[in-house]
Amino acid sequence: MLFPQILHFIGMGALGAFLAVLVWAKEVKELYSFDSLKSVCIGAIVGYLYSLLYENYSFPDLIIGNTVYDCVLGIGVAPACNHVDVIGNVVRRIQRYGILVATWGGMIVGNYVRAVSLASGGGYNAIEIASSSHVVVGNHVLGDNEAGSPMANYLIYEQDDADWNVITNNRLQIWVTGGVRKVGPNTIAKNNAGYFTENFKVTGVSVSVGTGGAYGSAVNITSLSGVITYPRVKITWGGTFGSGETVTVQITAVYTDSSTVSITKSATATGSTWLTDDDIEALIAQGKDITRLQVSASSNLSSTSVTVTVDAYGKA
Repeated sequence: MLFPQILHFIGMGALGAFLAVLVWAKEVKELYSFDSLKSVCIGAIVGYLYSLLYENYSFPDLIIGNTVYDCVLGIGVAPACNHVDVIGNVVRRIQRYGILVATWGGMIVGNYVRAVSLASGGGYNAIEIASSSHVVVGNHVLGDNEAGSPMANYLIYEQDDADWNVITNNRLQIWVTGGVRKVGPNTIAKNNAGYFTENFKVTGVSVSVGTGGAYGSAVNITSLSGVITYPRVKITWGGTFGSGETVTVQITAVYTDSSTVSITKSATATGSTWLTDDDIEALIAQGKDITRLQVSASSNLSSTSVTVTVDAYGKA
């Protein structure tokens, strides 16, 4: 760490101590008393110790225990500020977003955010995860505008390039568009009261059928939580089979470590079949979560009129 940065930490520690002195001092002379000098010196020492922890042990920055009320903006963490923890803050009556983080790593935990997006036109979110990864968002109470009408667009919102986050154990109540917007394929969203993700169900998923033995483009089946723990899958072959035609459907489980395992089911005539218990067992790996199922299909002929659709449900 550069010397000016060390001085910054020392200065911030001393300034914080001096502000505390201003609060408890009852007379001007107390500002330059020996007790005041001791407080400022201790603040400077603490600032220096914090700089050592920050430099050598990646000790995180903290935004903790604040009340932000009747403001245009709530709490924001800029992209350059990695490993910042935002803990135990009260954010109320905010014109735009409540908490906005654009960082790598850190915990956004135990905050109370209510009555945000009050600006004309609204469209802001209670907690927004912008360009962030490996952030824990948990144990919040997030809700309405205190008059009962929804104002926040989403209560927890992942921007399109956010991923690898954990959204868990939040209490969500009253929103305009949704409780949670999860877009990161590796983000996990579970156990959020008011936004149930423990089951998943998709129906009528159309699968492109490749020809000449080549698989067509795969489709992804995902759950709201980001994991699939016990999938039940039905495959339906429709359309018209040609003479000697076999259409094979491949179902691939993609795990959290990006490894995969696949099974196949084939048909020579229209009809439906469910994956058996043996098939499901083959897709489940000890100690690994399935993040998505990929489904693709192929015909052994050079052209085909066969259609393939998939229904799936299960635990997430």
